[in-house]
Amino acid sequence: GLPSSLKVKLENPNVPVQHVENFQLGKDFGAIQGKYTFYTPLELGINSKIVYASTEDGWNDEEVDAITIKEMEITASVTNNLPLDIEITGYPIDVEGNRINNAKFEGVSVKANAVDQPLNIRITEEIKHLDGIYFEAVAVPNGAENVLKPTEYILLKDLKVKVSGNY
Repeated sequence: GLPSSLKVKLENPNVPVQHVENFQLGKDFGAIQGKYTFYTPLELGINSKIVYASTEDGWNDEEVDAITIKEMEITASVTNNLPLDIEITGYPIDVEGNRINNAKFEGVSVKANAVDQPLNIRITEEIKHLDGIYFEAVAVPNGAENVLKPTEYILLKDLKVKVSGNY
C-alpha cells in the first residue's frame, strides 16, 4: 500500500511574475497557507525518488552479546513488481543504535519488475554487541514517468542469514 504520510520538499519555491495593482508596501500579510490534495495512483516524475528506512532492533541479549561475528551473509529471492529500480544500503547497529565497526552493505540492486531475483548481502567487518540492522531502500524511476498502484509490492522469499564467528 501507500505510506500514511508524504514529506514534500519544495526546491526553489517562488511566486510567478505577474501584474499586481494596489499592493500595500510595508504591511505584514501574515503566513501563507494552502491545502493540497493528492490523487492516486501516484505518478512519479524522472527526478522523483521514494526513500524507505527502517531499524530492526531488539536482538541483543546475554547470548547474542557474547557472539563475535566475523562475516554475515543474507540471501533471499526478491520479486519487485514496482516499475522502479531499488538500491538497498544498511549496516549493523549496537544496543545504542550506533553503527558497528563501520560495517555496511551497499550496492544491492533490485531491478524493476524482477521476479525471483537473487539477493545477496554480505558484511565482512567484525561485529560485536549486535542489536539489529538499519537499512534504507531508495526507489528511483528508471528514465520514464511511473505510476504506482496499490496492487504493486515487493516480496522477499527464502530469507536466510548465515554467520561465521565465535561464541
